[in-house]
Amino acid sequence: MSDGAGTCAACGRTYLSRVGIFRDDAACATCGKPICAACWSDKTTFCQEHEDVPVATLADAPKPGDIPAGQVPAGSTSRQSAREMEEGFLSRVRKNFRQLAGIYNPLDGRWYDVIERNTGEYVVDLGAEAAKNAVRDRAKSGFNEILASMPTNRAAVCDVFARDFLGAKVKKICLAGVSLSPLDELVKPGWSSLPLGYAAVAQAQRRIVTDPGVFYYLCYFATTGWSGEARDILANGPNFVSCLVEKHADSWRITAKDDGRWGDALAVYDLETYSEKRDRVHIFVKRHTYELLMDRLSDRYVCEKTGLPLDVVRASFRDLSQDPFVHLTADEEQFRISRVY
Repeated sequence: MSDGAGTCAACGRTYLSRVGIFRDDAACATCGKPICAACWSDKTTFCQEHEDVPVATLADAPKPGDIPAGQVPAGSTSRQSAREMEEGFLSRVRKNFRQLAGIYNPLDGRWYDVIERNTGEYVVDLGAEAAKNAVRDRAKSGFNEILASMPTNRAAVCDVFARDFLGAKVKKICLAGVSLSPLDELVKPGWSSLPLGYAAVAQAQRRIVTDPGVFYYLCYFATTGWSGEARDILANGPNFVSCLVEKHADSWRITAKDDGRWGDALAVYDLETYSEKRDRVHIFVKRHTYELLMDRLSDRYVCEKTGLPLDVVRASFRDLSQDPFVHLTADEEQFRISRVY
């Protein structure tokens, strides 16, 4: 393999050199396009074109500290599920970090390139000590086994730097996706159904937002969901904007206050892929046959119920209209689908 520049087929990032970045065996399992070391270490084995191809995978063997599924009440999140959700959240956020080309800093009104030489990406463990303390205080035995199954409130961070007139790196922007869980309850009884309140956000924010000269784009994910209080109180500050993310079934929901400083950066924390959104529209339509039969299934109705963007819903309506029994009525004001015979 040559030493020249190369582009990762998974994250889309272009590297000035292939040395230490690309390996001969690190390539898309479908088409063979190169995948960078960062994506490969995250077990990304497909390029962007083939990432949605279903692949049969074996489930991880249960850990000694896992709670048996039969013991977890309906609607609750077990400690191992919270751990898996945390890992999934961090993986998606880090992938979106690598797809950034540039980002705006509202503090100085400048755009900054997001390239390898002026960014630093890492994962920080905000709750490792809290998890250890919770296990020590609440568990009676199996400390190490329980801890291995626990989430630890980790954060994926991407710092963007600029060079000052002396050539030193100065941090200008920080993007951080923080996963949060009710650690005490996940130790004992081992599951939780209570959504997190704003106090969890405030505590994490104090750990992340530390420099008034840096602008922070923040995302907080709750493995057990967010309370109405957290959504209502969520606020932005002079050098940061924040959003809340939670998972409902197979979809990721985002809550953010209107703030022009977000710009395109809010898309970094939109963790649902385009194909997943379109699939969600298809599933919604299949589950609402009454509205379909009664000619009540409009694009705005689906947007309201699913929280999806209008362009995604309309694209999905066009897909569904390929069915000979589904009719699409489309104009500039509204798209509507109905059942025909």
